Amino acid sequence: MRALLVVGLLLCGCGGERAEPVAAEPGDDAIEREATDGAVYLRNEAPYAIEVAYVHTDARGRLQVVRTQVAAGTRSAVSDGALQAGLALELDVVLQVPADVGPRVRRKASVEVDGDVELRAYLAVTEDLFSLLVETVE
Repeated sequence: MRALLVVGLLLCGCGGERAEPVAAEPGDDAIEREATDGAVYLRNEAPYAIEVAYVHTDARGRLQVVRTQVAAGTRSAVSDGALQAGLALELDVVLQVPADVGPRVRRKASVEVDGDVELRAYLAVTEDLFSLLVETVE
């Protein structure tokens, strides 16, 4: 009886349809792309200059603060040349509001280097300096 049960179980496991490998869906990244070195740029659409600063480790392993001023209505590189692919930075973005107009407005922007990165800084509400937004441009 036991032998019949084993044969029955073996027969149940045989035959039927074979599972086909699952094909990648269109739009899936079937081949992973390697990140590339690049620079970080800021397009300042705000009414005042913006200072961008971040801490970076230089080639000798020393910490270095990189600061850049971007005039209102201009685009400028805010990184110190090309940065290593995959490097994650936290940028300190400060709208340089004149003291007689109001306080400076500070935002943080996280960036991961994969080729050149383009940022856009602008006021979501034209009259409200505190509506400063910093976004990555796709």
